[in-house]
Amino acid sequence: MLKANNRNKDTDCMKEEKTEGIVLRAFAYRENERILTVFTQEAGLISLIVKRLSSSLLSLASPFCRSEFLYRKGNTDLFRFLDGTPIDYHLFLREKLSYLDSASALAHAVLSSQMPLKPAPALYALLLSYLHHLPQFAQPASLLSSFYLKTLLHEGLYAADHSPFSLEEQKIVHALILCKQFQELEKCAVPAELADKIHRFFKEKTS
Repeated sequence: MLKANNRNKDTDCMKEEKTEGIVLRAFAYRENERILTVFTQEAGLISLIVKRLSSSLLSLASPFCRSEFLYRKGNTDLFRFLDGTPIDYHLFLREKLSYLDSASALAHAVLSSQMPLKPAPALYALLLSYLHHLPQFAQPASLLSSFYLKTLLHEGLYAADHSPFSLEEQKIVHALILCKQFQELEKCAVPAELADKIHRFFKEKTS
């Protein structure tokens, strides 16, 4: 009976899962393999290993590709990629280096603030929305600063009465946090010094 129970546990560990996600990081591993860090809608951050990487999978296994992923859980935190269906390659990000730089900053914010396998569907939706509207911003300071602050708020790491910002700076900070329309966010001027201060505050809180 004990052996049968153990077999059931092994089967549960190897079950297949399907979820939507976006690749935040990818690096080569051995010959013709790639390890992906994927921010998923339902499971948070997961790590997938893609074996026998074919030309048809190269785009899907590239940063910022949003897909539906089918994978198999195992006995470690590195899951086995089985199949994927692309939803959005976000090709517009490759039109300008500034787009890629800003998208990379958003990805790094998620990677540094999220623990593996911690579901964060609201943050996932926020990331997709900010990536989609990124080309609207000639200067990305307000977009990035807003994302940093909203992420801290999402994680319970921001309290107005314990922030390092002056009263004048807090007016802008609150506008960045409370802003719900990207048209409003575009009009929110963020001085370079304040943008740097927000970024340093974010890194301090998520380190």
